[in-house]
Amino acid sequence: MQYRDDKYGNKLSILGCSCMRFTNKGNSIDIAKAEKEIMAAYKIGIYVARKFMFRKTK
Repeated sequence: MQYRDDKYGNKLSILGCSCMRFTNKGNSIDIAKAEKEIMAAYKIGIYVARKFMFRKTK
C-alpha cells in the first residue's frame, strides 16, 4: 500500500474505499455486510472512506 502525508503528518492511503454502493437489504443498507467490507479494507491498509452525495436536479 502506498501512503501520502496530509497537512498534519498523518499517513493516508492513496487508495480509498467508496461507501456509495453498499449492498442493500430491503430499502436500506445491509449494515452487517457493510461493516465487514469496511473492516476488510482497513485491515489491508485502506484508511480513507468516502461517501459522495449528489443533489437531484430538475
